[in-house]
Amino acid sequence: LDGCNCDRGPERQWLERVARDLGLEFKSYDGRVEEITLPGPGPKPILALLTHGDVEGVEGQQWSSPPFEAKLVNGRIIGRGAEDDKGPIVASLYALAALRDAGWPLNSTVRLLIANGEESSWAEIPYYLERAPRPDRTIGIDAAYPVTHAQKGYGILTFRAQPVSEPRPGKWRVAKMSGGSGMSIIAERGEALLERLGTARERSGAFVELSRLAAEWAKAHPPAKLAVSFEGDLLKVTAEGQGGHSSAPASGHNALGDLTAFLATLDLQMDAWGALAAFTGIAVGTETDGRSLGIAHRDAVMGELTSNLSFLREDRGTPIAQINIRVPRGITREQIESRLADRSAAFARGTGAQVTAETNLVSEPHLTPAEGPLVSSLLEVWREVTGTPGRL
Repeated sequence: LDGCNCDRGPERQWLERVARDLGLEFKSYDGRVEEITLPGPGPKPILALLTHGDVEGVEGQQWSSPPFEAKLVNGRIIGRGAEDDKGPIVASLYALAALRDAGWPLNSTVRLLIANGEESSWAEIPYYLERAPRPDRTIGIDAAYPVTHAQKGYGILTFRAQPVSEPRPGKWRVAKMSGGSGMSIIAERGEALLERLGTARERSGAFVELSRLAAEWAKAHPPAKLAVSFEGDLLKVTAEGQGGHSSAPASGHNALGDLTAFLATLDLQMDAWGALAAFTGIAVGTETDGRSLGIAHRDAVMGELTSNLSFLREDRGTPIAQINIRVPRGITREQIESRLADRSAAFARGTGAQVTAETNLVSEPHLTPAEGPLVSSLLEVWREVTGTPGRL
């Protein structure tokens, strides 16, 4: 279904059963969006509570308990999607039931919408809007309290290493790099396979040499963790990090950033894999603000542009690195493309290797005015209920 993660049969059945038991209306739009309705005095206006039921994957991650078997631990539900976004779905569902049971006077029809492609294609919302009335106001129940009124644009940068007929020689050949489990996930693990080039004597001491270099680099860049081991005739460098969400780089520690930043310090042969390792390590590495890419930017409301090295992999035989960027107002796609082209050209002049950079801005920055009725009402509710001031 156009990339929509819509195979949610058991969850859909649970939602329908509970919603109907609570006296609410339920409708599924071909599994792409579930709609739970608390009718108001008329069909319009419509207030929508937008959530999502799909989740990011769990590959390449360390979990303390099975991610798809929700566990109750010290009063908290632990499992993939408990916070993003199934907890908010359940809270919203029972909030509608509480309003209905209390006989609360409504001036709008309230609809809880559960989208099933938020972590993948985002195609389910246009699909829904072609078949259902457009809500007059929408609140996304998928962010921080008290009110989040701005969201950065979402982008993907792809570095693609081009074949090199006569690569610049070096001491080390990168045979392959891999790592990453999701575009919005801070990578917990990354690996690179290396071959020591040179004389037989130099190759015989490769393990000791690479282990020393990795240990020295990690010590100088805490909390980096690098380990060297054998894999057949090659040496494997493994980087261990800590997972988190790419929109908040400080929530984790990127293993792929450590891996490429370390590899960029080696004397690499400038074939395709070596060029990708060197360019990515120099242009991104452990940075999370796009500074070395030339795209660092800050907006007074939305804050800084952030970047996360999400994937190292092969795409149809070509080595690529993919970076997830979150873009505030004030910097355009054309500016980003121009600055990346400058970095690629400078790298090519210095190494003779070509790494192209592609920019895909999937969404633009969005801001709902703080003084508008929706944001100001939500903020006032926060103050009334909690008794504390709220900051957007």
